Amino acid sequence: TMAASRATFALVVCALLVASTWADCRFARKYTVESLLNDAGAREAFLHDIARAEGKFQADGIGYDVSSGHTFDGHELDYGSGLLQPGGLHVFSAPSKESLHVALLTLALAGNVYAQEFVVSSINGTVDQAKGLALEILTRKINSYDRFNTSYPGYGGFMPWVNITHGVLAPASGWGKQVPALDNGELFWALFACQRVLDEMGQTGLAQRYQAYMDYQSKTAPVVFYGGEGKVRWVSTIKNAQAPPSPDNYDGDATAGDPYEGELFTWMMDLFSSWPNAAAREAPWIAKRAMLVALNYTTAEGRAITVQRGFWYSAHENWKLAFLPYLDIDITRRVFENCERARTRFSSEHRIPGMYACVNDVTRPGKPIPDYVGDVGIPQLAYLTNISWRPDLITPYSVYPLALVNQTAALVWYHNMLLGPKMQGPYGSTEAINVNGTEISPLLTWDSKITTLVGLLGGVSSIVTRSLAARPALLARFHEVVLREYGRVFGTGPLAGEGEPYTLPSAHIPTDALTDFTGC
Repeated sequence: TMAASRATFALVVCALLVASTWADCRFARKYTVESLLNDAGAREAFLHDIARAEGKFQADGIGYDVSSGHTFDGHELDYGSGLLQPGGLHVFSAPSKESLHVALLTLALAGNVYAQEFVVSSINGTVDQAKGLALEILTRKINSYDRFNTSYPGYGGFMPWVNITHGVLAPASGWGKQVPALDNGELFWALFACQRVLDEMGQTGLAQRYQAYMDYQSKTAPVVFYGGEGKVRWVSTIKNAQAPPSPDNYDGDATAGDPYEGELFTWMMDLFSSWPNAAAREAPWIAKRAMLVALNYTTAEGRAITVQRGFWYSAHENWKLAFLPYLDIDITRRVFENCERARTRFSSEHRIPGMYACVNDVTRPGKPIPDYVGDVGIPQLAYLTNISWRPDLITPYSVYPLALVNQTAALVWYHNMLLGPKMQGPYGSTEAINVNGTEISPLLTWDSKITTLVGLLGGVSSIVTRSLAARPALLARFHEVVLREYGRVFGTGPLAGEGEPYTLPSAHIPTDALTDFTGC
């Protein structure tokens, strides 16, 4: 039929355009472990290649909606070609995805050339266009946030998981009367960094709009989420989404916080929300102390490496390191360096060709992608015990916390995973692969792709520090609490294992079971 012919023609044109705009998307093969370890120029070239490749994802109808400026969760891929799967757009998103996009836009505005390459890659632009495009996207974002808040005042200025249809945001299925704290904490600090850079650039009007949005969130956060006695409703139930925030409009179980990525929300409330007294402000930190635990990873040679216990010990848990200046504080920097020593050592000792982070599952050709998998990590370093672990499932973004403490080692591990079959395609890295190289997750998402780039570029914590330093009492409060809480668990002296190296991969993903994407 005429329609079928046009569809086929469009697919061929799309394939040709992708091929012409990124002729060698399997660029990892240009590099060796030796070059990445010993040649700063090779590392720099690899980063440029990564930024441009991942930037193909920031395109209308793939990674974001151009009319609203809002992220989509991502897009499914054709298993054979690596091109976009028809009908495979994930029209939903969450504040966590927004936090990654805003972080990279902020870095681009701040002059980071890699972030600028990311921003303009999908339009085949030049870096001198990046700031203008970033400002356009950020303007559309705040317009969308404000429209959502006007349409759904019961969310208190916070965002649930949303669907984006014709540029309009609406609560996604299951989120019509619920809103998460954790994801909104992640987004808050990206916005905080963004506002600072906008202000420094002289973009006063846009900076003021973001500041007003965050001020409103700071005001409503205790109303929407705080359950008293140091506990938070991590998912708050809204009785009437059309009513303005009031204490009797929210319900849900309140629990102690965690010392992982949820801590970003705790910090938003601590530093910017109103507290009746000092004891109330301290209550959330006291309530969650039981979750902050030191324990030792024992190497194959019997040596100890002291780390912070994880929930699963998934890399996803260390999101806070990219957004707040934990690594500026001696004890937390040394703890999280050790965490990555243990993470790399575990994979190397067990001949795992990658590392672990929560991710969408792998599947066979022609089969749908199964559920999102949380049960990936290092069992002996995890809070959870009686679960069915998935030691077969690895993902490139597992390197991002390592990148924050040792970029070179992270690039080597990332490179090792990109060399797996179908792990590079026309839109950058692929979601996940199993250790045998027999199945992939044919998907593009912000979590599995862009977290990596944010980590490799150092996150936005230095910008956050700059902004907090303008209000010295806030930065002093951050240092005081972090030193107190980590000091009571880890002390201030040397930690076992600080002399251990970041171990490099000892195995490769087999390449004989799957062929590479034909669209690459």
